[in-house]
Amino acid sequence: MVIAAGRAYADLIRWIKEARPRTLNPWRLARRLWGTLLLGALVLLGGIGLLSPARFGSPTSRPRRGGEWWALAALVAVSLVVLLMRRGRVQSSARRLGETFTRGLEDHPSFEPAVGALDSCPAALRTRFALGWVWGPPAVAVLAAVCAASAVYFVVDAILARFSVGPQQILVAGVNAAVSLLVLRLGAKRLAVWRLSFAVYRAVTRL
Repeated sequence: MVIAAGRAYADLIRWIKEARPRTLNPWRLARRLWGTLLLGALVLLGGIGLLSPARFGSPTSRPRRGGEWWALAALVAVSLVVLLMRRGRVQSSARRLGETFTRGLEDHPSFEPAVGALDSCPAALRTRFALGWVWGPPAVAVLAAVCAASAVYFVVDAILARFSVGPQQILVAGVNAAVSLLVLRLGAKRLAVWRLSFAVYRAVTRL
């Protein structure tokens, strides 16, 4: 029985992996997601910095429209323009993400075989699949978003402070940005098939 369960789980992972796009480039996907996260954080946190500079940590951040305010406004405007240029891709991704929770992927060629394989797995292997392929990728995305937002926070604060900040702040911002990209790269292959993984798990567990 243990051998059969192991074979079923191996088949499940094989079907999920085969669903990856043939043209998938993990670094390219990671960079694209990373760029979108940074742009979104710049628009959000930059907007907060423009409206309420005192919310940021630097004691020199004050609600006045000096050169630093206009520099931040320009950065936010450019980020917003780039996001608007990408709105088709962003809207498509958001629509597909929403469909994940409203309908299954029964028409996907890997769906039925993967459902059958997961249905043959014992509870322990179903939990393993859930942690690694269903709940793991969203956790990776959230961690990457937090790190990207942290990096942008320090950048906005540095601009409002007219870059009167210590080198450690620039270092922390760079480290957070790098961690965000690295985390996305590590999770890129599973993020690429997350919708299928979730649909398969939902079909078996009746989520």
